[in-house]
Amino acid sequence: MIGKTHRLATPSATRPSLSRLFAGFVVWALAFVVLYAGHALACLYVSPDTSGADIAGWTLIMLWLAHVLLLARMSWRSLAALAPAHADADEARANARFMWRVTFMLDVFACAATIVTGLPLAWVKVCGA
Repeated sequence: MIGKTHRLATPSATRPSLSRLFAGFVVWALAFVVLYAGHALACLYVSPDTSGADIAGWTLIMLWLAHVLLLARMSWRSLAALAPAHADADEARANARFMWRVTFMLDVFACAATIVTGLPLAWVKVCGA
């Protein structure tokens, strides 16, 4: 292994797969389903005027923050794949940089969509009257 670098050591040399390209919005969809299903289940099983509603609300906020942090990490890693600033004349490397740039943008948009999706959890009570 001496003299060889790991494949992920220079991520701009390889382009992201199609599944990685849309992984950010898959995480957003998962967050959407988890948050709204969790909210529905909390409304079904917890009375709004008990302490269980507060616990359910904080649990939903923590789940939301976990998804936001995961998407922020994915965005950061996509940005790190663009780190080599020098532009090569190699067409394959240029295509890989373009794909990583698109992946970064999709990750950022998915993170923003997740933030907007979960913002009501911060100020609306679970099944609030």
